[in-house]
Amino acid sequence: MRTKWPLLLGVLLLAGCDITNPPNWTADYLFPLDFPTIDLSGIPGGVIPFDSVSFTTPVDSQDTEGLVGRILQSEDLAALRAEVILTTTLDVTGNARLSIAPSRGALFDPAQSLTVTATIEQGTSTIEVPVALSPFQGATILYFQADVAVASSSGSITVSPGDQIGISVNFIGTVRVSK
Repeated sequence: MRTKWPLLLGVLLLAGCDITNPPNWTADYLFPLDFPTIDLSGIPGGVIPFDSVSFTTPVDSQDTEGLVGRILQSEDLAALRAEVILTTTLDVTGNARLSIAPSRGALFDPAQSLTVTATIEQGTSTIEVPVALSPFQGATILYFQADVAVASSSGSITVSPGDQIGISVNFIGTVRVSK
C-alpha cells in the first residue's frame, strides 16, 4: 500500500507537465577573428607626440573558413557579440575606431558592420559589445580596418620597429542546439 501512493503521486505530477514543448537549448561558441595589429612604426617622423597623431590602417580581410564559416553560415545562429582586446606596452593614450564588415564598402557603416570605439592605454583593455546578426549571417569573407588617434601620455615617444597596438577580436556566437 505504501508504494502505491508515491507511484500515484508521480503519475499525477507527470500528467501535469507539458512535455509537448521541451525547452530550447543554446550554446555559446567563441571564435577568434584575424583582426591585424596596429603597426606604429609607420607614424610620420617615428615619434608619437604629446598631442594626438591620427591615421587609418590599410584594409585587411579573412576568409570565413572552418569554425568561423560554419557558425556564421549556420541557420541556427541566434545571436552574436564581440570581445575586443587592445594591448600595448607603450605609455600612450587615445582611441581606435575598429570596423569589421562582410564587404569592403560596408566598413564603418553602423547598419552593415560592427564598428566600435575602444580606448587605447598602456596595458590591456577589454570591452564586450553586441553585434547585429544580419550583416554577418552567411558571410564568406570579413574585412577589417581601424581609424586610430594616439598621443604620448608623458612627452614624445620614439617608436621602435615592432612597436604596435595588439588587437584581438573574438566573436561569440549563440547557436540553437535544440528546437
